This record gives sequence, structure tokens and C-alpha cells, in this order.
Amino acid sequence: PNSRICASICFAEWTSTSSNCCAHAVNRPRAAHQVVANGRNPHAAIRACFVRLILFLLASSPALAIGGVHYEFRYFKGRNGHRVVEVNDIAETPDGAIWVSTWGDGVHRIHNTEYKNYTSSSELPTNWYKGIEFVGGETLWVYNNGIVPIVSGRVQNPLMRQESAELPDSDFRVAHSLSDGRVLAVTSAGQTFLFASKNGVPLATKRSVIATRETFQDSFPIGFLELPNGEILASVQQRGLYRLDGTVWKPVWGEGTSWLLRKTNYNGSTQFWAAHKGGNDIYQLKDDVWEKISTAPEGITCFLPLPDNEILAVSTAGVHKFSAGRWGPLGFPTGIGTPLIRTIFRGSNGALWIGANEGLIRGLPRTWQGNFATDDGVNLVGLVRNRDDASPVWFVDAKRRLVRYEDSRLHAFLQLQTTSNFEIGVFSFTDEDAVWGLSRSSVHKFSLRGGSLALEWSFAEKGPVASLCKTGTAGHVLLTDRGAFALRDYEWVEFPVIDGYQRKAIFDLVELEDGVFLAAVEDGVELWKDGRVEHLKNTIHDFHSIHVKSKDQAWLGSLGQGVMRFDGFAAVQLGGFGASDNRLVSNVYEARDGTLWASLRRGGIASLRDGRWVNYRYNHGLPNKGINFIREDDQGKVWVSVNDGGVYAFQPDKSPPDTVVLESADDVASHGIASFSFSGWDAWGHQGDCTKSHGAHRTLLR
Repeated sequence: PNSRICASICFAEWTSTSSNCCAHAVNRPRAAHQVVANGRNPHAAIRACFVRLILFLLASSPALAIGGVHYEFRYFKGRNGHRVVEVNDIAETPDGAIWVSTWGDGVHRIHNTEYKNYTSSSELPTNWYKGIEFVGGETLWVYNNGIVPIVSGRVQNPLMRQESAELPDSDFRVAHSLSDGRVLAVTSAGQTFLFASKNGVPLATKRSVIATRETFQDSFPIGFLELPNGEILASVQQRGLYRLDGTVWKPVWGEGTSWLLRKTNYNGSTQFWAAHKGGNDIYQLKDDVWEKISTAPEGITCFLPLPDNEILAVSTAGVHKFSAGRWGPLGFPTGIGTPLIRTIFRGSNGALWIGANEGLIRGLPRTWQGNFATDDGVNLVGLVRNRDDASPVWFVDAKRRLVRYEDSRLHAFLQLQTTSNFEIGVFSFTDEDAVWGLSRSSVHKFSLRGGSLALEWSFAEKGPVASLCKTGTAGHVLLTDRGAFALRDYEWVEFPVIDGYQRKAIFDLVELEDGVFLAAVEDGVELWKDGRVEHLKNTIHDFHSIHVKSKDQAWLGSLGQGVMRFDGFAAVQLGGFGASDNRLVSNVYEARDGTLWASLRRGGIASLRDGRWVNYRYNHGLPNKGINFIREDDQGKVWVSVNDGGVYAFQPDKSPPDTVVLESADDVASHGIASFSFSGWDAWGHQGDCTKSHGAHRTLLR
């Protein structure tokens, strides 16, 4: 029964984090595509498209944190170890392939283990391209001094300026595909073309001029947006936003300004964005009104809205991210340096692609994501301990509020009424109407009807408090360094009452059936039954965690013996765990899909599925600190709480592998050398021919 399941709690030192929300909206009378801007009409001087970025170097970490998402960044290298340099634009086709146009190195296609470089020596008429646009179906256009269609990966019928009198005597600078297959394109001379389409496919030879420089007061569009109602917006250099009304372009707002336009579609929600180019204001279109979302660092040159209300912006001040209501500087690892960034793109699989003069940078999301915060920007500091899998997952934030995870959002639910000197290490649910808080020397019960402190007990003389659980027959039981204590008439009394029982530190307790308990103690595991204590054979070290599957089956986690399985009679060692530090297990938990999770005392976590253990550590996104609790939510997401505060969630990578090992040795002697061949992404960071050597076979397997 759920009432017999208790929480195993380890201490967490929590720190408070201040929040500072700068997102806001100003109410104005609504009008078609009105811009809400606090009554200001911002002006900014024209800045160069490409700026040298001053970045914070993170020498100790190769990851870039973006809100709750961490990325591992590296320069992408093509064949022979060369970087893809002078990147101008990035696009993606429906099959998930990433396409990159460059200035001097043609076009590159990257798709899992497949890689191809299109150049003038093979299929392209030239190697210099301003941009690339997915225009529908299986077709891309790359453009500069002409238009080169690439259909299903093959170049077809390039239309170049020097070879065709039909094209304007100028280069193409902008291309934007519309939902009906037509394409808008702007030339360096300021002409705006509308290319016709047939069956949703654009026709490079069928076009009409719909605007000239004179249309936009001696200026030209630098970007377009197609709105849900079919209207087309154009951002005109230093002339603001224009709307196409039939055949006439009409100014909407922002004379004297330039806007960078973006359309995003995350989780089925389409959103439209505008950022003040060279300025710092970012807007989102909501109900036909442009509402100001945030003020970014000055001098925006490109930006990228991300899921969960986050924004990445490149400006003259560097690279910054907007997350949890505030902006903060970002940095690349030292191997990236200070790239001159031209474009940012997010793939459908969540990977970030950054195009720079120095090369193409790829950021892969880490397996474990952290830095979670509530809707109002307050960081989470821990999970509320509760092993009742039928109940929701709850958290505590830095303001000591209960936080509920619902609809992929974190909502603050209840403020717990505590004093400023109230030092609480952990929280636990054992009642429907209360939440319990534990410190090293005290126990506190809070009412869920307002968050007030209902009861309080001091444990200064009974030893440090470890955890709290609720059992079916013994009720609430407190676990301390001096044994267990049960709550009787508002007093904590020694438990169990067994003649001759030697009390000791206890870390976890579960009730297998009425009156039968399994206890994780400092020197093994004990079975309390019928007024007797039985020490399970083969359990000799500290045991800190028990996860019950049934009255005859449970998982045991030990600081010295790793993971053991209890079969109703004895504890059996679970093999295949590997390194000696993996035997220091602080928590065990079995998810609904059968995956067994074991957190490691020295940091990291391991999972067992289909007979295979997989280790997750710092390079997968987890901090180098112990994990004190594991829990699965109703959507199957696994959450962990870290000792020094903070919550992390498991995000399995379900996309096809980027690296495939084609051939390798079965065994390698100690200090030996193994040669193996692979295709695709070089996961080991060594470039050259396809055969690599390394001195540690286990490192390769990881």
C-alpha cells in the first residue's frame, strides 16, 4: 500500500537566489500589427553585420548553459579535419539534415553520420553564397549572384546572373519562402521579387517585381514574416516595418529603425518575434499586438527565441541568454575562442548550430538538464521527498515555496511560512494535508492550508535527523543517527521496541507488509518481524536506500556493496557495475519502464536496462556532487535532487547516432592500444584519417 512507502532523505544545503524579472508588456489600444514600446521610438545607428564578440571564457567547463538546457559545444569539422568556415546561413530539411551555405567553401549537408560538401569542383556553379532557404517539398535554394535549386540532395538547373538575361544585374541578399510555395527575394539593388510556384514548388523562372528601393523610401527589405492571416510583413533597413496590402506596401511602425524577424514553432505553438537590430528591444506578436518581451544588451546583431520563454541574443556586448526573467552573459569553452558570429539556428532535434567566420559550431543538448526555475524566475533547490508514485512531483524553490510541475511548466503553489533563521535541509510529503521540513536538529510540520507552521519538535539530544517516513502500522517514523523514533501522542519515542536491540544509525525504512519492516542501517540491512531483528547475510556496509517492488522483492543501495536485490529471504549482489567507485550507491529507484537507477556517492548516476549499465556524470550535465533523491513523474521523466541544491531531469537522446563504430577489437590489454574505425561525427576529438588509436578501451566504451 502507498501508505507504507516512506521517503529516504539526505541533507541538502540550499542557497537562496534572487530573481529579477525584466519582461513586461504595456497595454495599448489594439491595432493591426501595432508595436507596444513604452511610448518610445528608438533610433540606432547602422552597425556592421558581423561583430567581434567578447565572450566569457569557461576554462573549467566545455558546456554552455541556456536556462534549463546545457549544451556541449565544438567546432564541426568535415573530412580531413577541416572546419566549415565563413558560414553565412543555415537551414534544415524535413528529413532532419542540416544545410550550411558558406562564403568560399560551397554548401555542406550534415545528417547524422552522413556528410557531403557541394563545391564548384563537383555540382555547384560557384563556392560563394549569401544564404540558403528551404522552400518546400525537398527543395532548397542557395543564392548570391543567382539561384541554385537543390532538390532531394541534387543540384538542378542553376540560374546564374552571368548566364541568364532574365535575372537582375545584382546579387540576391534575402530569400523567404511562403506557405503556398512562392518565394520572396531581395537583390542588392533593392528590387523585391515574388517567385511563382506550381504544386507548392517555387519556379525560379517565373517571377514579378513587387517593390523597388523607391517603394521603401530609398531602402530595401532585410527580412520577412508571413502571419497566420496570410499578411506579409517586411523589415526595411532603417525604415521600420511595412505590410503588404494587396499590391501596396504600407508602413506599420518604426521609422528610422531596422528589425530582425523570427518565426518559431515549439511544442505545436507558432510565435512571431522581432528584435531591434542594433538596439536592444525584443517583441512578440500577441493578438495582433507587438508586445515588448525584454530589453537585451545593446547592439543586437542576431537572436534566436528558444523553448520555455528563453532567448539567445548576439550583440556588441557578447552572447547573452534570457532565462527565468533575466539576462545573463554566456561563454564558450576555450577551444571555441571568440568567434565572429553571423547566424544562429536550432535544429528540430534540439541541437544548436552557430555560424561564424571561424567555423560552424554545434551545440548538442546534454543528457541531464538543470537550472530549472519557476514561472516567476525563482530557482528550484530540491525535490519534495515522496515515494508514492501515484502522487504528483513537487519541488521547493529558493523562496521556500512548494512548486508543482504541470503541463511542462513549474508553478509556485504555496509559500511556507518560515522565519529568516529557519534552516531546513529537506522537505517530505507523508500526509495529504501537510508537508514536513527537516533540519539537522529539528522537525517541522507545515499545513497545506496556507503554509503556516503547525507543529515543531527539537531533536538536539536525539541525534542528527536523516529522514522521515510514514508506515501503515507504525505511523510517522523519524530516522536519525541514534535510531528510529515513532510519533506517539505528539511525542517521538524509540522504535522498534525489541528486547536487547542495539540502536544504530538508520537511513531508510519500508514496511513490506503489516508489522514487517526492512531497515537500511549503518552496518547492513535488518528485517524487523514478529518482535525479532534479523540481519540480512552478506550486508555489511552502510545501506542508505531501499526501493520496494513487492513484499518479496526490493532493491538495496549501499555505500560499499553497490546495488543488491532482496528476494524476501536474502540480499544478493547485483553484478556488472564496473569501477570500484560505482559500489558507493546512495539511492536506488526503479522507473515504470523497468529501468533501475542508482545514484553514486561521489557524483553521477547509473542506469540498468536490458542487462546494460550506463554511467552519467559531469560530461552528461550532472554536477560533481552526490544525488540525494530520485523520482519519476507521471509523464515518465526522471528527476534527481542534488546535495547542494538544484534539480536535474533526464532527457534521453532519441535521435539517430552521429557516430557509428564500424570495426574494433574485442579486448584490450591493460595499457594496451586499440585501433578502431568509425563513420560520422568524431566523438573523440581527434581528426585525421578514419582510423584512431587510444590507450583506454573503457574510455572508448563510455
